[in-house]
Amino acid sequence: MKDMKPSDFADFLTFEGVDESLSVEAYIDKVLAEKFGPTFGIGWQLDSIRRGFTRVITFNQLSRVGITEADLAETICGSTRGYDDDFDINDVFRVAADTEFTSCPPLVNGFWRTVNSFEPQLKRKFIKFVTGVDTLPLGGTEFLRIEMPFTAISAPDHDKCLQMLPQAHTCDNTLELPHYWKSLCWREQHDEDKRSAALEEELALLLRKKLQDAVEYSSGYGLDGTSEVTGVLDDKSLYADDQLSKEESYDSLGLPALSEGHDLPFESSQPSPQSFKHEEAEQQEETEDIPAIPAAVVSPRPEESYDDYDWEEEEQSVS
Repeated sequence: MKDMKPSDFADFLTFEGVDESLSVEAYIDKVLAEKFGPTFGIGWQLDSIRRGFTRVITFNQLSRVGITEADLAETICGSTRGYDDDFDINDVFRVAADTEFTSCPPLVNGFWRTVNSFEPQLKRKFIKFVTGVDTLPLGGTEFLRIEMPFTAISAPDHDKCLQMLPQAHTCDNTLELPHYWKSLCWREQHDEDKRSAALEEELALLLRKKLQDAVEYSSGYGLDGTSEVTGVLDDKSLYADDQLSKEESYDSLGLPALSEGHDLPFESSQPSPQSFKHEEAEQQEETEDIPAIPAAVVSPRPEESYDDYDWEEEEQSVS
């Protein structure tokens, strides 16, 4: 608005129906007062928020510790760091992990090497998988918990552990991680307390695949995927049949593909008068062919009582 020509700004004031003698700065002050002033717009709401906030911590206290308006906004709303900017997860969050995790160097090294090697977009998805939001908090203000609640004892348990995906509880920023290192050592009959370069490399590959699968496929339901391929289904002739998986077609859902232009037969749910008369005549013929059955005579039954049965009452001992 400050870059507008004086004639254009005068026309704007006329269109708004305000005093045409106002300068640009005066008009901006007028609009701000109307929107955020104490007696207009949402000003009373902002004033209530301000008074409630200062009851907890005063502006003088914020000034003494050197917190600026930008710092306060970042603390409340999250980091303003760009979505494509790289970061280390363990530098942003305060990590609290189970002793079973921290006491296993191959798993600790493999896990952090894996997640910190993710590209920034995948790191954001990992953060959203664990916390529910992809906005980064102010460094060191939020916990990220790593728990290992799954116990593998038998051979089937270890096989199942190697197939499991990590799980998350966004309510308390918790990642539940299977003990892949222990199960790999069990499979290879290797002492889990001893290092093995080959097994650690396999562990890193396994961690990357399991974490990436959990992060990428943790949202939505199976039916949601059909909307992603509607552009493909509009013209299937451009693609070979083997290029469309069963999950990426309406055929797997038993639904008609309306985009293919098939004419669906119209079936009315209302019977025609001719069919109704025909059914009525058939029912009358069937009724005439059935011989009459005499009504059964029901003899009165004597009144029953609990004495006629051998009832056993369960005795309850009182301790």
